[in-house]
Amino acid sequence: MLNIKFQYLASVFLVLVCSISIQAQLSKKHYLPPITSDDPIANQYIYISTPKDQNISFTIKPIGQPTSAEISGTVSNSTPFSTSATAVGIQLFQSSNTTSVVSNDRGYIIEADDVIYVSVRMRSQNGFQAGAIVSKGNSALGTDFRMGGFANDGQAGGYLNFISVMATENNTNVTFDDLPAGIVINNYTGTLPVNIILNEDETYIVSVSVNTGGTTNDLIGTLIKSDKPIVVNSGSATGSFHVGGGRDYGVDQIVDASKIGTEYIFVRGDGDDEWENALIIAHEDNTEVRINGGTVVSTINSGEYFVAEGNNYNANGNMFIATSKPTFAYQGIGGLNNGAPSLANQGMFFVPPLSCENRGDVNNIANIDAIGSDTFQGGVTIVTNKGATVTVNGSPITDFNTAGPFDVDGNTNYETYRVSDLNGNVAVKSSEELYCAYFNYDGFATSGSFYSGFPSAPEINFDNAPLYDKETFTVDIDDSNKNRLNTTLVRSNGVVSANAEVSITSELPYPPIRRGDLVANKDYRPPEATMAIWKNLQKEGCRAFRYTWGGDSPLIYLKDSKDLPELLQPKLGGFSNLSFLLGCSNWVLAGNGYMKAWLHLQTISQNYRSVKIGTDLIAEMKVNDVYAKKGHEFVDVAVDLYDEKDDECVMTINLIAIFKLRGM
Repeated sequence: MLNIKFQYLASVFLVLVCSISIQAQLSKKHYLPPITSDDPIANQYIYISTPKDQNISFTIKPIGQPTSAEISGTVSNSTPFSTSATAVGIQLFQSSNTTSVVSNDRGYIIEADDVIYVSVRMRSQNGFQAGAIVSKGNSALGTDFRMGGFANDGQAGGYLNFISVMATENNTNVTFDDLPAGIVINNYTGTLPVNIILNEDETYIVSVSVNTGGTTNDLIGTLIKSDKPIVVNSGSATGSFHVGGGRDYGVDQIVDASKIGTEYIFVRGDGDDEWENALIIAHEDNTEVRINGGTVVSTINSGEYFVAEGNNYNANGNMFIATSKPTFAYQGIGGLNNGAPSLANQGMFFVPPLSCENRGDVNNIANIDAIGSDTFQGGVTIVTNKGATVTVNGSPITDFNTAGPFDVDGNTNYETYRVSDLNGNVAVKSSEELYCAYFNYDGFATSGSFYSGFPSAPEINFDNAPLYDKETFTVDIDDSNKNRLNTTLVRSNGVVSANAEVSITSELPYPPIRRGDLVANKDYRPPEATMAIWKNLQKEGCRAFRYTWGGDSPLIYLKDSKDLPELLQPKLGGFSNLSFLLGCSNWVLAGNGYMKAWLHLQTISQNYRSVKIGTDLIAEMKVNDVYAKKGHEFVDVAVDLYDEKDDECVMTINLIAIFKLRGM
């Protein structure tokens, strides 16, 4: 079945079909909310890197501090930057006895002139614990999250789980819900759910500690909802996936429900089965969980979680988990101490779902073998498509201490690698999809996180991207891969205006199920599109619309049906062409919100079946996200097309558009 990815680079509603590789987690702006612990985090370091060869200017801004406390500098691909967090104020750590209060002097915002990676690595004063947070950049912004952390089977002293949020706009309402009755939240005596209001850059931490009589597992699966974009850090400090006294930090920055999925591949670390775990958290009721292509092992409801222990990894050290509905996924990973697995060496990553959208390299991970002045054993885990060409620092992956490629049970489209004994700056590239996490460990301390896998809205260049009416252009086609076709649209001045990718997928993702949204009648007139209207539709649901292949408007973007092969010509009774099906997403978007001049930025679609002449299609739409950037207002929607006769899904479409241009 066809998998199609288009992206529009700011063409003023010429609807130009295109796509770009997604450089996930690269962003010009990064948010770092604080974290908390009963074991003070004394050593904190900020790492900044970029794939750009030229110098990129950046500024580290400690929230609530004067501009004199800021650090500015430059970074390039060959010269990453690092600094002790003490140089810009002890902003990352907030004592657990001061949580459950609104703070305006914790965390960081880091801004740059071009895209950068940002991470924070930390180690306890005694050196026994370590952890890392890799910023998700623009991908971190969202409104609907689920907390994850160590399951803490043995509730030992010092174990603590937490959720930390940072607002990006004033008057942001945040709710912490799906909390069990009787939960003991540090310093909180109010009612449930917890409701707060934050202004821009303000932060709030919810924590549960064994030291104060809490049961830390009570926090796992907590629903964090907001009416405006927030950023969330989640995890354990300290904790464990196993019964015993060993512990470590397990923290990460997470993304919201619009960016999670139903398929995940995990690559095992060096720990024992008891703490090499995968944590799966349901966001919807009746979510089925399957491991390695097998039968259902668990069915969980919203906020409930399932732990897949290390004995589920195959002999190659990987594990494939598929769920019937989107889930949040976290991974526990272990390290070595004096050459042997140690309960004290545990890390935790937030794990990205498999997605054909995740294309782009990791260039680079700064100082992979270091936390400050301490030297660690460094490495990466890699998931990519079977047969992909993978390089590390420009050399074949086989030139390094590499395990793999290994097949994945239950999903033959992918393979995994693990590369050890890496040091310095590390760049990982793949010719196909790439999901890359780094890890490092030293003594009793382990840290790491993913550097790729969480796509975000594109960084758009409005200066050189548009293609205008009657402008000449060329289309370059790369058909070297028999299952994938890549095209590049180049303007007359040599500037790339757009890219497109079409691929054949051997294993389809689970198709969605029709919700039964109210179908609008022919004379329905939508309200004018505004931030408030889209947010209300996100909350209340959208109108569905009926379209017929071969009806009044069978073609779009084509002047003459003769340009189509006979198989796709409506006058000859042909099947629907893709421009018609993708056009349905434009129509249902405009049908729910009246827009004046608007920009269609990105389309990613999955085709499930052909559409015969005369077929009535029902288009259902869900608003994933609404946000503003650089004065433009964006909407991100998911459109599902169903054959009205049997309610079977025909195509899924993700569409991102600017519905209101700056100054209009």
